[in-house]
Amino acid sequence: RLGKYSTNAYLRLFGTWATACEAAGLTPHSTHEGGYFKKQRIVYVKYSGIKVHFQSLYEARFAKVLDSLGVTWQCHAELPRIEYTQENGKPAFYKPDFYVKKWNIYLDTKGWFSPHDQQKVAAIRASHPTMTLIIVTKPLLELYERSVKQPMLPFQ
Repeated sequence: RLGKYSTNAYLRLFGTWATACEAAGLTPHSTHEGGYFKKQRIVYVKYSGIKVHFQSLYEARFAKVLDSLGVTWQCHAELPRIEYTQENGKPAFYKPDFYVKKWNIYLDTKGWFSPHDQQKVAAIRASHPTMTLIIVTKPLLELYERSVKQPMLPFQ
């Protein structure tokens, strides 16, 4: 449905997507692509010189965009948890990837915006209707990266 080849072929030959990637000399970059279910730790040095740890390359890439724009930001490790009510009525907690105080917006990077994550974000927005939460998906991240490399002029 989503690709040219069935998943049965690589599962039969390799057992997992991660093993197939390794056999091809590649490393899956997320658990959504069959990577190993352990949290990645990516050390990033903010423009201010502070070291932070990210769980994905998307987070580090987006941090670089914000730094390139001279935007002061905080990441999940520096933020308090936000309580929200799940669809089933139970309380839960959320830590966004980024917060930009100057604009009062929260940003969350998603290489793959799964149906589960979509439901979670909908519940967060329903619990906090005045909160601005932007989901930075892969196409949006790539657009930001291109605009940093070649800034758009006001008349473009």
